[in-house]
Amino acid sequence: GEPMVTIQTMVCDALFSNNVDLLPRCRLDTTPAGVRLGINIPGTKDEVGDELWIDAASFPDGPKQAFGIDTGSRDLASWILTAPFGELEEKQKLLRYFIRCTNLFGRLVLGRNQTALRFLLLNDNLCFKYEDLMSIIREPSIPALVRARFTSLMLRLYVDRDPQSSKPQVLYTRTWSKVEPEPSDLELQHHGDPLVQAISDFTPLPTCTTAFADLCEALHTQLANLADAKDRE
Repeated sequence: GEPMVTIQTMVCDALFSNNVDLLPRCRLDTTPAGVRLGINIPGTKDEVGDELWIDAASFPDGPKQAFGIDTGSRDLASWILTAPFGELEEKQKLLRYFIRCTNLFGRLVLGRNQTALRFLLLNDNLCFKYEDLMSIIREPSIPALVRARFTSLMLRLYVDRDPQSSKPQVLYTRTWSKVEPEPSDLELQHHGDPLVQAISDFTPLPTCTTAFADLCEALHTQLANLADAKDRE
């Protein structure tokens, strides 16, 4: 879809400036069994009063018999997204909130929105560095729907971003005019935007250094598996 800049700006201001405590937090742990994606919603507690972290691998893809829930032909994560909210367990509600947030993040950066890009890419609590996104996309124990959402975020945060640009079609009739180069978002100044100034302090945005070769390989080998997630929003 097309970016709605006015709405994106309103949401960024309301969420990133005034309600940052509503944002989920992520952490990646490397174990002999693979990469574990931990998810925490600020304010949630476990049975003993500690911060509640859920493991994304606790919601595996597979037949409905493995869950004790009638999910029909759908995987568990997809069922959690659309099931009546009152039927969900506490950890399932947290997963649903997290997935909805990743969808919101993808919409906020659509169209290379600079405020959203800088906040999300420079936020250490979100695991949005290129290497972190690749680790999540490649990890088979993470639900396919979650990996699909992180694949979409990879597209918005790194692929559809400066210095990448679309390849124009060849025109046989040309109108010659002076070309003014567009400013690079890698060196973007805040231009009076207090939110961008506060969150970036002119810190350069992280970029891909592999020419996306690893991403292309991962997509070729795993794209068919990601399609098993039936997200019916």
